[in-house]
Amino acid sequence: LEINASQRASFSGQAKFFRAYAYTVLANLYGGVPIVDRQITEPKFDYQRATKEEVLQFIRQDLEDAAAALPPVAAESNGRIYQAAAWHLLAEVYISLGMTTGNASYYDQAIAAASKVIDGQAGSYQLMAQRFGDLSRPGDVFSDLFWNNQQNRASGNMEVIWAWQFESFTLGGGTSGGGNNNVRFWAPEQERIRTPNGVSNIASDSLIRGIGVNSPTNYFKYDIWRLDPNDMRNSKYNIRREFYYNNPADAEYFGKKVRTARDASGRLVVAREDGSLTTQVLDTLRVWYPWIRKIDGAPFDDNVTSGKTSNDIIVMRLAETYLLRAEAYFRKGDLTNAAMDLNALRNRANALEISAGDVTIDFILDERVRELITEEPRRRTLQRMGVLYDRVTRYNPPSASTIQPFHELWPIPQKFIDSNTGAVIQQNPGYPQ
Repeated sequence: LEINASQRASFSGQAKFFRAYAYTVLANLYGGVPIVDRQITEPKFDYQRATKEEVLQFIRQDLEDAAAALPPVAAESNGRIYQAAAWHLLAEVYISLGMTTGNASYYDQAIAAASKVIDGQAGSYQLMAQRFGDLSRPGDVFSDLFWNNQQNRASGNMEVIWAWQFESFTLGGGTSGGGNNNVRFWAPEQERIRTPNGVSNIASDSLIRGIGVNSPTNYFKYDIWRLDPNDMRNSKYNIRREFYYNNPADAEYFGKKVRTARDASGRLVVAREDGSLTTQVLDTLRVWYPWIRKIDGAPFDDNVTSGKTSNDIIVMRLAETYLLRAEAYFRKGDLTNAAMDLNALRNRANALEISAGDVTIDFILDERVRELITEEPRRRTLQRMGVLYDRVTRYNPPSASTIQPFHELWPIPQKFIDSNTGAVIQQNPGYPQ
């Protein structure tokens, strides 16, 4: 098979993008790590940690090379990496370099990288402002971004930069364990809800079986929406806050809304239609909490109990590019332009506009949650910004008493330290040395 120069450049660009993406994850979680820039063909036991700045510079070079080699976006190849993905990630990496080195010029480079995507230099992308796709269902444009088979450009979604692909009943169409696992991890165990007559709910339709792993904090459930409860991203099409009995085995309650109340001990319990209380206590960590509807989708292999869907997972979209540019503007002190970028998202969501004086790193993080919940790797975002300890102590009471400042970085795995017999790998501060 003959590979021409254009194809070779594209393959190289894709490879460098994925290497940079992987190293970005490592740098955010661990800080400095060994840099492997060539194929290893024999056992090696003398790896040495590079500094975080050296790793970031390595990532920067890979992404700059990738951006030069990759083509602009094309509509026909869902899941492929195009130039915009490299520029988007570069914006984040430039911000990290600015924070790590103290060199504010990196923030200008982050703004320029994000602008190449936002302004169309890397292909045509846009914040979706009008409904698209399946208009036969009730919804809003934000919910359209995540609806069945609407995560790619072929569906009219011009906002997505990169989405992981899944396909039921297709060899290689899922992960080693199946499809998109977001429902399993994010959805509450609504099957454990029982009617006042003791009949359990069932997994069906869009209520694919969840197991309540990622239960949101009160910060997400309530706090961030107080600014504007009518924010589209808080609509019933995007967050399910009401649940209904869906098991026809209980004819008395089938199709009726689940009612709750507090008992004399302050516990949340199931209430009957007449308002009287049952003894069924609702577990608000696992069973009873808002269901983020981005995770809805057709069940993988038509199995509603699998906890998986066939929906593609959005990894990068233009909304986050705006958020990265807003952060870069903020870090260089340009609050006016930062507010304009944040308002681009808030206007799409029909939310109240903010002013330059409202822009803080906390507000940017709040807006990232409103826009990107379930999409962004939140822990890595907090570690990248150096605010993990601060945010957890303020907004995650169960973990506030145990987290320590050194948890901003993960520990280097002891297995790697022990097996690297030809050189010393220093453990991150705070962990047993």
